[in-house]
Amino acid sequence: MADKFNTANTWKPPYRMRKFPMTNTAGNQVINGLKSQNGQYKLSLNAAGNLCINIITGTSETELKTLAETSGQGKKLVMKKDGLVILNSAGTEIWTSKTAGDNGAYLAVEIMEM
Repeated sequence: MADKFNTANTWKPPYRMRKFPMTNTAGNQVINGLKSQNGQYKLSLNAAGNLCINIITGTSETELKTLAETSGQGKKLVMKKDGLVILNSAGTEIWTSKTAGDNGAYLAVEIMEM
């Protein structure tokens, strides 16, 4: 049971379900595109620098949903110890998941079928 709760006594999914666990990880982890386990969806920055979810059909991708707009400034998607951020070309955070201070943050994307 202890492996399913963090030090703040809140639930966290089992390790196999977490895509970018950051507990005890030094530095930042750049995300160049994260595909779902079934290979049908991808989380990434698009050409315009926006965070989006794409649906993958064969060899093509179609944008399904924009999650964060950056007015063309987004250059890098990074998972930090305390959350997801988008950086501009100068390395300045221009969008965050608003989880600063929540060390042990992780990225998990779940697509719910309609």
